[in-house]
Order: sequence, then C-alpha cells, then structure tokens
Amino acid sequence: MNPRHLRYLALALLGASLIALMIWLFTRGDDASPPSSAAACVEGAACGEGLRCCGGRCVAESACAAPGEAPSSVVATASVPASRREKPAPPPRFTRAPEPSLACQKPSDCPSELMRCDAGRCQEPTVCLGDGDCAGRVCYRGACEDKAPGCRPQDCPEGSYCNSIFGQCEFHQCQTDEQCAGDRRCDPKGYCVECLSDADCDGNQRCHVDSHCLEPERCAGDIDCRGLRVCDPKTTTCVDTPCLQDELEPNDTLDEAKPLAAGEGYKELVVCHENHDIFQIDLPARSGALIRILFDNSIGTVEARVRDRDKKELARYTDNTFNSALLIPFEREDEAKTYYLDVQGYGLVHSNNAPLAYSIQRYDVPGGFCVNDAFEPSNTLPDAHRITPNHVFQARLCKGDEDWYVIDVKSNETLNVYVESVFDTKHPDQHQLLPEIEVYEEGNTQPILINTEDDGPDHAKVASVKVTRDGPHYVRLLPALIDANTHYAVRIYADAP
Repeated sequence: MNPRHLRYLALALLGASLIALMIWLFTRGDDASPPSSAAACVEGAACGEGLRCCGGRCVAESACAAPGEAPSSVVATASVPASRREKPAPPPRFTRAPEPSLACQKPSDCPSELMRCDAGRCQEPTVCLGDGDCAGRVCYRGACEDKAPGCRPQDCPEGSYCNSIFGQCEFHQCQTDEQCAGDRRCDPKGYCVECLSDADCDGNQRCHVDSHCLEPERCAGDIDCRGLRVCDPKTTTCVDTPCLQDELEPNDTLDEAKPLAAGEGYKELVVCHENHDIFQIDLPARSGALIRILFDNSIGTVEARVRDRDKKELARYTDNTFNSALLIPFEREDEAKTYYLDVQGYGLVHSNNAPLAYSIQRYDVPGGFCVNDAFEPSNTLPDAHRITPNHVFQARLCKGDEDWYVIDVKSNETLNVYVESVFDTKHPDQHQLLPEIEVYEEGNTQPILINTEDDGPDHAKVASVKVTRDGPHYVRLLPALIDANTHYAVRIYADAP
C-alpha cells in the first residue's frame, strides 16, 4: 500500500478511537455517585441511578419535572435578573409550546387572566389574545389551536408579513416568485403582484399595466368576473352580487341594536359596504369581555367601531395584520356600562355591494383583565421586539408594564416615533393616556430622547431625534398613568438626512 495511504489510515483510526473514548466518558453511569455535570442523553436512555434523561441532559430525578410542572432549576432561573439571562430561543413555528403549570386553586393561579380555574385546573378561554392564554397551544385568529393552519403575523421572518388570504408569509421586497404568497408573482421592481401577463389571470381577464387583472368588456361566464361579481347572461357583462339580509336584520341603527349576551355568538351573518350591523354590549360591573369577529379577507374586511350611549365613537378596529379576524377587548369597569359595537364591511373586492359573511362571539371574564399583546415578552431591552420600519401596529400597555422596540438606524438619519391612543373606556380624554417615549442607543444606559408631551395631532404624539451613529436603536414606551391600561398604535421609522 502507498505509504501516504497508510498514514491517512492511521490518522483515521486514531480519530475514531478518540471519538469512541469521548462517547464512553460522557455516557457511562457511575453507580456510586452521580456525575458532577449533566451528560448528554437521548430521551428514554439510561442515565444511572437517581438520574433521568430530561431535556437531552442527564439530571437528578428531582430536577426533572412531570408534564405541566416547573422543575426546581426553572424556578431558580426566574430569580436571575433578566439582563443577565440569555433570551430563550423561539419555539418551532406553528407548533405546540411547552405546557405551563395548569394546577390551580383560584383564577389568579393561572398563567393568563383569561383562563378559568375549574376543578383544580386552569381552563383555556373561548377567545384568546396570545399564546400565553392557551395551555401549551398556539392562539390563532383568537382561538387556541394545536397548530396554526396558516401563518401568523408574529411567525413571519423579518421583512415579511402574513398574507392570510393564502395562509403564507410574503416579503415586502421580493427577488423570486417563491417569496410571494400563493400564485402571486414577483415583478421586476421587487413587489409581489397579481399578474405579469394575461396568462396569470382567470378566464378572459387581462393583466393591466399596474399588474392586476381586469374584467373583459364582454364576459362568457363568472370566471371572467372579479371577486363576487357574476356574469349577467342577458348583457354579457360583469355585475355586482346583491347584498343579502341575515337573521338579525334590521339592526342598522343604535335603536335597532341586537343584544350580544355573555357566551353568545352567531356564525352566519352578512354585512355590506352600505350596511351596518349593530350589537348592544352590556358589561357588568367589575367584569370584562372579549369579542371575536372572523371573516374572509379575500372578499373584503370588517371594521368595528365601539360607541357609547350618546353614539360617540370610542374606538375603531380594523384588520391591519390581514389575519381575517378582529379581537375587541372590553376591560374591567368599576360600574356597569353599555356599549354599542358597529360592524361594517369595506374594501370589498370589485363590488361595494358584495355580501361579506362573518361570525361574532362574546367571551366574558369575571373580574376583568389586561392582556398582553402578541409582541410580549418585550418588557426589557434584551427582549425588545424588532419592528418593520414604517409599519403601523397596535399594542397594549398594562398597569406597571413597559414595551421595548428595536430598529436599525444609520448615522445622521432622523428616528421618528408616532404613537396614537386607540381605546380606553375609563378615560374618555384619550390623549392624556399616550405612552411616554424614550430612545436609547445600543450600549448607552442614558436615553438620547425623552418625550412626555402630547405635541402631535389629537390623540397622538410624535417624537423625533437625529442619531449620531449606525446600529440598533431602542424605543421604550411607558404608561403615562400608573392606574390605567393603554391600548395604542405605533409607527417607528427613520428619515434620511
């Protein structure tokens, strides 16, 4: 054999021997005493007397908790300052999260204020606002599910959003068709569009120069028409579908409002652009409620406005995450109150009069609640939520809470933070509830901007600061009133010099 080959063979045998020795050292058990450090293991493998394979490591049986219980090592970790702990890796997308401790004697023992304590165990709510409201499951469109069938806004990678029409993440700037949802195409400018040629359109529709499909002047069938429009055989033109009436009509005015009681819901309702469905929400004292509205945003979207007895608009909710769902919270009130929920369809595809089907459900929470938003945990700088620049989203500040966001900014750019109050039933003068704004550079414990004034438009404030170096900058939002919860909308963006 060639001497060079012999030398390679000898080195290979030596390497294999060293690997075998290391495996033996890390996996052998010692009957006299447990090893000083946890060895790697495979679930179900033997670790030695008094030990158990837990989480891929051999540890003492007492440190490995049963399902639903917290091991002593986890409890000890909770006392370490957050700034000194590594940020935990996010769970796999669309899969079950580790089940929290669900044993309880009273509601306050449960990990979520929305859960009930029933027969010694925390029960999931009918309507959820985040994964933390579910027992190791995911919150999808306001309901606890084993697995989200499509995408969720918080699960999409940076630079993309959840296009719930197709149930896929879609990039704001694309390079290939694969970065667009469904059968959408990536145009030469890097935008996901409906069509690039007539072949991308249905029937005899034509691809317009602005990359969307147009109906032909004469149609041969419904496939030639857009959205819910149909082909009229007499005129061979596409016409609007007439709006339909549901079982609750008439309920177009506050005087005709239909009561929506605790635990009540409807599944087959219809709303159109010029039609209103109004519900009466009677909220008991020291109680809260959640309203969930589901619809198909491939046809259009639903807008819901909350009004008081005097018809004054208190809040407006739209599906700005394109999730085909609205979640409307009514937090705890000290006194019994009555609200009115005005539901209306808009943005209806190619037909203002098209019927948009939806369902509505009410879930009451005795004692009231303040639920974290989908961006939690974001209460410390290490947990700051990375935002998409210039994207408007809604979030919540509960009593004693604070929210952190991070954005990359270049030197000499102006960092802008626009905050608008969305909803607060206790304090009608909403602009007084706007969060205080602080901006930090990475590595600097002193803020480079503090804004506590309401110097923007009504119910809004704007804070701006010119940055002096490239890199991440952190925005900290603090509640203006320590005894109230704040529901706000925020937009964070940078202007070039």
